[in-house]
Amino acid sequence: MTQIVELGWIPVKQDYEDSPVTTSIKELHSKVIGSSDLVGQWEGVQGPGGLDGCPVKSVHLAAVWTSVEAADAAKQSPDGLEMRKLWGQVIEMSSPSGPVLPWTGYFNLGGGDFAKVAASNVVLLTGSYLPVDANTAAFEEKWQSMMRAQASSGGVTAGFLAGVNGWSIGEVVYKGEKKKAFMVVTGWDSEESVKAAIGGDKRAKFEEALKEFNIQQQEHRAPEMNNFRRSRVDAGWFSVGLASSFPDLGSDDGNLSDLRFCNTDLKPGCKVFHAPKATGSVQQSTEVDISPDAFESAEMEGDLKDQVMVFRFKGKFHAIDHKCPHSSYPLSQGVPFDIEDFGIVLSTGVTCPKHSWSFDLTTGMSDRARYKLGVWEVQLRDAAGSVTMVKVDDGSSETPEKEVWVRRKQRIG
Repeated sequence: MTQIVELGWIPVKQDYEDSPVTTSIKELHSKVIGSSDLVGQWEGVQGPGGLDGCPVKSVHLAAVWTSVEAADAAKQSPDGLEMRKLWGQVIEMSSPSGPVLPWTGYFNLGGGDFAKVAASNVVLLTGSYLPVDANTAAFEEKWQSMMRAQASSGGVTAGFLAGVNGWSIGEVVYKGEKKKAFMVVTGWDSEESVKAAIGGDKRAKFEEALKEFNIQQQEHRAPEMNNFRRSRVDAGWFSVGLASSFPDLGSDDGNLSDLRFCNTDLKPGCKVFHAPKATGSVQQSTEVDISPDAFESAEMEGDLKDQVMVFRFKGKFHAIDHKCPHSSYPLSQGVPFDIEDFGIVLSTGVTCPKHSWSFDLTTGMSDRARYKLGVWEVQLRDAAGSVTMVKVDDGSSETPEKEVWVRRKQRIG
């Protein structure tokens, strides 16, 4: 999942938080972030010295937009232009060590979930600045190779929570020169974890490994950031486990809850979860026991309406209500199948064994009457810090493990 992320650093006056100008900025800010094109925004304030010895108080900004054009349009709106004027009254560009300048840039960041990074206690930004004529594909390939080697050797430092990486959109000015910038933004549980990750000679070794690209590298640590707008990308989503923990079912596999081999273990063909009721951007779920003993108990057959069932059928993940809309029977006892027309597979269905009613897993519609099954959205995201071995035609290679996320389908409008 690649996101367009705007990153910014603004040096501000010591009375920034108490200034009436700041209050006016925040009032205008609440109007600007009402734009439907702004997915999420975060802000953190850091005093002089701070995590990386910055000589002035500063504001760290991060925003996820649907496009650069949308971000520019918001800034050129009447409220955006007025807010920009007010920022000029609270910016402080002088410091004991010389002039400091505000900095902002747009980046295409992928490889993880930016909302998780921004929600961390400490955010580390590592920028690699390359000449404008550098081979960016070769640089990224070398960087990815180094990351895979680090992961396979168990070199991922404790305290790492999430990370994203990617190139600047267009060129940036770094120390007076135009550059291409490759930005890595990682989230950590504490400043001590960051120091352990980049301390000693680790930075020097990293730069030595990439010296053929004539890079200049700078690291910057930001404090915990407040979420001014919950990411709509994450609203309602929750993780149901790694993709590798789900058996891949076929048409002849019997009911969904039967045990199958998954890697070297026997596991049910589906998982069932209580849908979380919390309203946070990243929610937690509780898995439901669907073993034969649990199925026979009253506890299992209690209120199924807030339960979601997730399974993989012929390589594709599906998430649906656990409760049959006709009989209120648990569909984990059902059987998946291909919906075909003259031998052409059109969709996937599931049959409830209680009355043999079937439901289309694309539309939720039943094969009779007007009963409709709740169908959920499914995403596969890179699992942070996890690498698995997969077979390809010419041998084996390493690829990021995927994590399965689900949420109820969102209403439009």
